[in-house]
Amino acid sequence: MPPPASRLLWRFREEKLLDRHPFASSPAIAGSRVLIGGDSYRVYCLDLATGKLAWKFDAKWPVFSSPAVANGRVYVGEGLHDNTDCKLYCLDLKDGKELWCIQTKSHTESSPTVADGRVYFGAGDDGLYCADAMTGKVLWQHKGLHEDGCPLVAEGRVYVGSGYGFQGVLCLDAKDGSPVWKKELPAPAWAGPSCAGGRLYVAIGKGTFTESAKPPYGEVRCLDPKTGQDVWRFREVKDAVLTAVAVSGGRAVFGSRDGACYAVDAATGKPIWRTDVGSPILSSPAVAGDAVLFGDDEGRFTCLRLSDGAKLWSLDTSDDVSVISPDPRIISSPAVAGGSPLPAMGAVVFGSSNGTVYCLGRSGD
Repeated sequence: MPPPASRLLWRFREEKLLDRHPFASSPAIAGSRVLIGGDSYRVYCLDLATGKLAWKFDAKWPVFSSPAVANGRVYVGEGLHDNTDCKLYCLDLKDGKELWCIQTKSHTESSPTVADGRVYFGAGDDGLYCADAMTGKVLWQHKGLHEDGCPLVAEGRVYVGSGYGFQGVLCLDAKDGSPVWKKELPAPAWAGPSCAGGRLYVAIGKGTFTESAKPPYGEVRCLDPKTGQDVWRFREVKDAVLTAVAVSGGRAVFGSRDGACYAVDAATGKPIWRTDVGSPILSSPAVAGDAVLFGDDEGRFTCLRLSDGAKLWSLDTSDDVSVISPDPRIISSPAVAGGSPLPAMGAVVFGSSNGTVYCLGRSGD
């Protein structure tokens, strides 16, 4: 699929200016629809071709969680770090009707993962849950872990990163939640691990989405998924790596708070390229063909070439800030679509802290 070009196809905002709350949630694309959560305490369903609102669902708390879509259902959490008594919701993709919910004692910032008829999600201080994806019946809960990232489910195991209390990666049996191995790391693993070619890729770093640690620290590790042992370590970043690693074409790609996007050899960890964009990268990259797509802290959305890191184009969204929404940061990670309803174009969708959802695509002319 050819990478989307920087042509703006549409943008979505709430109708009233006072409703322009940040979009930190990352979108999910399901057929002709886009699902995304907002700090407006809502989940939105938009038409992929036009950006028109299909439906919205009112949650109790802001929605940082990125929706997961499976079998005509939308799974999404609610709440930010200071919120408690938050829920995971299961909604009907057609109309946004609530089908069931799971009440937790903490927040559900975590983006859920649906696999093998089950939904896995983190609930802050309430640990990790596994529930039946159809009924919402809780099958098991792993307590004693603060979990905000997206669980990775692969080959009968669940892998999660943690940054509070325990810093590192935990591997659990997907069937019953029993521990398999535990890997302590020198910094928080905020994002969920990635899996490719029978290996795990984990980003770690000190600091937060709003500021760097003193001194700054970050790295990316490749682990053996069976044991948690190191395969390689990449320590040439100058600040935290707070978002997920994308693996494609034999390359592991990630951004850092140091303002650069990196590609390393996925098998060895040896550096291939480094491209500086001049602003912290807090958006997980998406890879589409030979394109790497991500946003940065100053509101630029950038497309690099996967093979050599050359900049193909960038779009500055900082002009869209307002008195109501002055924050230009792009924390939302992009989702890429191809095929119907945009057969000749492809599209990439992402949200912004300025209160806008953007869809970029390739001109069909």
